[in-house]
Amino acid sequence: MNKICFREEAKDWNEALPIGNGFLGAMVFGKIGTERLQINEDSVWTGSFMERVNPDARENYPKVRELLLNGEIEQAELLAERSMYATYPHMRHYQTLGDVWIDFYKQRGKTIFKKDQGGLLSVQHESVEVQTYNRELDISRAVGKIQYESEKGKYEREFFASNPDHIIVYQMKSTDGELLNFDLSLTRKDNRSGRGSSFCDGTEVLDGNKIRLYGKQGGNHGIAFELLVQVRTKNGKISRMGSHLLVEDAKEATLFITARTSFRSEHPLQWCMDVLSNAEKESYGTLQERHIKDYLSYYEKSNLKLNCKDSYEHLTTPERLEQMRNGIEDIELINTYYNFARYLLISSSREGSLPSNLQGIWNEEFEPMWGSKYTININIEMNYWIAEKTGLSKLHMPLLEHLQRMYPHGKDVAEKMYGIDGFCCHHNTDIWGDCAPQDNHVSSTLWPMGGAWFCLHLIEHYKYTKDREFLKEYYGILKDAVKFFLQLCVMFGVHWGFVAISVNNLATLGYDPITIAGLASAFGQAGVVLMIMLRTKNKKLKSVCGPAIISAMVGITEPSIYGVTLQFKKPFMLACLASGIGGAIIGFGGVKQYVYGTNGIFGWLQVINPQTGFDSSVLAAIIACAVSFIAAIILMMTVGKDSIPESK
Repeated sequence: MNKICFREEAKDWNEALPIGNGFLGAMVFGKIGTERLQINEDSVWTGSFMERVNPDARENYPKVRELLLNGEIEQAELLAERSMYATYPHMRHYQTLGDVWIDFYKQRGKTIFKKDQGGLLSVQHESVEVQTYNRELDISRAVGKIQYESEKGKYEREFFASNPDHIIVYQMKSTDGELLNFDLSLTRKDNRSGRGSSFCDGTEVLDGNKIRLYGKQGGNHGIAFELLVQVRTKNGKISRMGSHLLVEDAKEATLFITARTSFRSEHPLQWCMDVLSNAEKESYGTLQERHIKDYLSYYEKSNLKLNCKDSYEHLTTPERLEQMRNGIEDIELINTYYNFARYLLISSSREGSLPSNLQGIWNEEFEPMWGSKYTININIEMNYWIAEKTGLSKLHMPLLEHLQRMYPHGKDVAEKMYGIDGFCCHHNTDIWGDCAPQDNHVSSTLWPMGGAWFCLHLIEHYKYTKDREFLKEYYGILKDAVKFFLQLCVMFGVHWGFVAISVNNLATLGYDPITIAGLASAFGQAGVVLMIMLRTKNKKLKSVCGPAIISAMVGITEPSIYGVTLQFKKPFMLACLASGIGGAIIGFGGVKQYVYGTNGIFGWLQVINPQTGFDSSVLAAIIACAVSFIAAIILMMTVGKDSIPESK
């Protein structure tokens, strides 16, 4: 089953059905009385590029680092807030383009007076009584459908977002009963109760069959936007009333919706008019066929088929989800979930579009959560985790191409903030590639690793495509991201590791007592795995043990735990016990040092020995690891002797 199904109208925005072509998106509510299509265009953001780098950052960054190294954390935070946070905390953010309203005024429910959510008395309409109602999104075709029957007759609606023709198509039919009568209008306003703010420069009717909504935001250098809707009917009459279009007694009516901004076009209105002119020449069937062919060229790149015993296709999607919450297995829904994930990426990220943002391409608000922009300390990366693995490499490109927008700004930020020749970005970016710090939060604002995380996607794309020309094109970004961190990191005493000061946190890879305890724990695992490898005759198990030992000795315990010891009860318990022997001694000493201000059990457990200059925490690490490793071997040769698997 590849359908999302409902048996009722959408109660709110989250229940509406999403469609998109990478540039345009819509949430379709399926309302019987007054239908709402909430429209997005991916380049409708709040303004032009903002220069936000703090001019005092470069001078004070070394001072902040020095305070951190000296343990003066509060003073470091205060200085960082004043000198390194951006001059304005927020970059540009993504917004809704507007709403298309289709008021079927002859199919409204009974008029009532009712208090809305804000407590204001308003005129509302009761829900229309229907005999049947079905609302669905066919993921295998990227086509939505609404069917219902009321006392007025039977009606069908169908909708899709076409990438080849740059439009959203919404068709309505009266299949048996009264003809279609509706009032069509556009708004760009706050739809919440008690709010009356509008965010456009006007609406008007063009050529007797089109409505235009237009505006500009962000000042002289901001983004101008155009939203146009054209109506085509079979039979029926189209007339203008103010900035509305009235359709009367139509057997069939089709809306063509398109939008454009000055981000891509010098004359967005003319671009929209040309798109609508081309669409008007085509039949509905031709437009849909072209759309489905284009969509399937991506959708059919991969397929997941998990066999199942029971089918629940007769249930709605909410019913099936509730059933799964109650413990009933529904493998078909897992297949649907996989396909829906691909559908969302295909619908929100296409060649030449902007990357899929925090909400893909769908957003109804003017002040959405986290600006519905690009939060790059995992969120946007997650949108694209499936791209290469499911054969959608081309759809990965909007994210990678956005790195090129970020690159000059990231080099500027690295030089102005840190005095470093390289490329960096903090934990957010926007339509313009802003790389300066975002927000005023000590836990995240001064985190300069967003650009580097994005660069991992360059490597991922190359691993799947082996495209050397692509690698040549993006090599400069990779190189400068590495250069930034090589200069950002500083030696911390004579520790084995580095300290990377990202200002808001002191991330040390040196050997403090807690780190030593963790490493000792890993060596305990390594000792047990070594004994298993020497004892077992199982070639497959033996082949796993070697890499697991090496991994454990560098502090990575997952291969030893999950790959070896966890499958044997007693060896796993003994590994834990051995790990604790060396680790607990150092850990306990460290706790005493932190709590009581002493050096704990070991007087030599300090960062630098003032007499010798030797980093004695290194010696502590060696001793702790050796104790755990030897303890593991002894325990396995005595208590665990009979538990060592020979052939399992």
